[in-house]
Amino acid sequence: MAPPLSRRVGRILALATCALLLIVSGVGCDVGGGGASSVTIPGRVLDASSNPVEGALVTFRFTDAAGDQVERRTETDSLGRFSRTLDIEEAVEVTITAALGDATAQKVRQVSPDVGRVTELEFAISIGGEEA
Repeated sequence: MAPPLSRRVGRILALATCALLLIVSGVGCDVGGGGASSVTIPGRVLDASSNPVEGALVTFRFTDAAGDQVERRTETDSLGRFSRTLDIEEAVEVTITAALGDATAQKVRQVSPDVGRVTELEFAISIGGEEA
């Protein structure tokens, strides 16, 4: 036997009320971009033969919401991988440079805090004989 109509309506109203509270409080979601203020940019640096480059300096440059120039750095690991989380308040253009010795490679990406994590980037840099 099906529950009475008033009981079903009561359950629906209770669920709707809970969902509304979660949305209004911002728990579990990012409504209209509120609250999220960072983006993670992962990547990998490879040499001309597609081998990972350990110890490459990866630099991130962008202009923040206040108009100040920001520079953040990290280094690649033994697999040539890097990952850096940047604190940003709005969509910005980030210049990412990978360097080891005189070898450099650069990419520019438009990022936004509501994205959360950018697709992994790959950099190919030509490393001289002694620097490899």
